Amino acid sequence: MGSIVPMGYVVTRISGSNIMAACGSSIATPIAGAGCTDVSVPEGDHKYQVTAVYRTWTATGTPSANVSVTSRRDLDFSLEPSATVTAGAPMTVTVRLRTVLNLPFLDADVPVTLSLGTNATGGTLLGTTTVGSKWTGTATFNDLAVTKAGTYTLVASSPGFAGAVSRTFTVTAAAATQLVVTTPMPVSGVASATANLGPIVVERRDQFGNPAVGTPSSVALSTGTSGNGVFAATVNGTTVSSVTIPANSSSVSFYFGAKIAGTSSVTLAGTGMPLSVPVQILPAQAAKLKFAEIGVTGVLPKNVQFNVTVSFVDAFGNTVDAGAATTLKQTGTTKCTIGGTPQTVTSVHGTATFVGLIQNGLQDDCRLTATGLNLPPEDSAPFSFR
Repeated sequence: MGSIVPMGYVVTRISGSNIMAACGSSIATPIAGAGCTDVSVPEGDHKYQVTAVYRTWTATGTPSANVSVTSRRDLDFSLEPSATVTAGAPMTVTVRLRTVLNLPFLDADVPVTLSLGTNATGGTLLGTTTVGSKWTGTATFNDLAVTKAGTYTLVASSPGFAGAVSRTFTVTAAAATQLVVTTPMPVSGVASATANLGPIVVERRDQFGNPAVGTPSSVALSTGTSGNGVFAATVNGTTVSSVTIPANSSSVSFYFGAKIAGTSSVTLAGTGMPLSVPVQILPAQAAKLKFAEIGVTGVLPKNVQFNVTVSFVDAFGNTVDAGAATTLKQTGTTKCTIGGTPQTVTSVHGTATFVGLIQNGLQDDCRLTATGLNLPPEDSAPFSFR
């Protein structure tokens, strides 16, 4: 095999305990070469580290020796971001131009740009990010916002000036506006008379998708099919109609169970609009055999061939997808002679169909018995021929 050529590189600047991407590079947007120009670097000692990127693989090199940066002109934050900021809320920051002697550098219309430095959660800085300085040498940003909760720093840069890094600030979630189920959907499990599916986790979030904490919040639980569906706070626990997200928490879990197989939904109502959660109920283990109705009101025409179907069903009457041999035999009065029996048929998707059965002449109290899958024999309801 030939040598692997990196698809690009990510350059990281290490300034004490602060680690941030440099040269506008990131895993999503690596630069073409391992070298670059890092503009508007804060004064002080820094190290650089290069990570090679090839598809989803990365390889990180050893950090460089210290690089000392000095300048006759630099930037600093005269008004730092607040230590805690609500997601989406505007914040005001002021950056000033200064000389190496820490004196104001008085100049107007010098462009100053802010970007996110520390940004482990992948947030985006919104608002006006480039502002021209006033004659006092200060640039004020008053509509900046970050919508993703996390911990950040701001980096100030300007052509010809050493940059500056703000203090660390934390973005917290705004007020909760919606409910979100974090459990993979659809929720799926076997039919049950108790709440056996879960845990299903419901989380309250703000308008930006951040998990939101606050005071206790009730979540009402309901299902669209009357009598089919129970909820519990614990697996197979006592039935409940609601659960509560505790104070200082963003989520709560519950369990669900239903007897009828198929696709349905449960509804969660509380913060924001009601939320519909798809649920897929599968048949439980085969428990018995079940005859389909034989004839209309149990009466068949004499001397005419008819069919009989028998299904494998669970304890709740759901057809179980079992491909098994099913044997049909005649029972009931000895005078009722049904041609074509006994016979054995392999069920398809849990249902066996017996075809070409016939009774010659009038007869009452005819019955059939089905067996299969080592389940108890099942008798049909009595039927007649007229």
